[in-house]
Amino acid sequence: MDRKKVSFKHLLMVAGALALAGMMVTLAVPKAVHAAVAALVKVANPATNPVLTSRIDDSGRISYQTTVQANCTNLIGCIFSFGPVPANRRLVVEHVSGGFSFSAAPTSAGIFANINGALLSTFLMPIAPATTSGGPASSFDQPVHFYVDQNQVLSITAFTSQSFTSSPQQLTLTGYLLDCNAAPCAPIASF
Repeated sequence: MDRKKVSFKHLLMVAGALALAGMMVTLAVPKAVHAAVAALVKVANPATNPVLTSRIDDSGRISYQTTVQANCTNLIGCIFSFGPVPANRRLVVEHVSGGFSFSAAPTSAGIFANINGALLSTFLMPIAPATTSGGPASSFDQPVHFYVDQNQVLSITAFTSQSFTSSPQQLTLTGYLLDCNAAPCAPIASF
């Protein structure tokens, strides 16, 4: 019987040693495998030949804001020209904001954005009633979404049923420029 006790103790010790060895292997293997894989894999992205990516949050996205003033005294249409978009850039317009004053309260007023006569966006302007300090006015910030490619000139025209006053009228565009060198600008699809 003494021999059975020794072999049972021996079996318990061997089982415990195997369990301990299994736990050590389980803890050590992921680190060893990770170290081996890291030694085998090398990712190269040199500045001379970088990997092309397309993300809206990268350095190819440049904030954009510009304001144009125009004197449209006694006219019912006021044209704001924003000049050509720089080479290798695409302008994405997200907001059109403005401040206008009128000789009398217009019954209608609208904004038309275009490139060479091609209409991009249009919306009605809100008109505030006359105050004791001045005539009727319109101040607005309209969310929009349209694109203007390199070398294209964006024009925005404000039309009203009443003439603008003598104070300069003001229109602001906000959005961002895409750098078409950082990531190629895909053609704008039209159907």
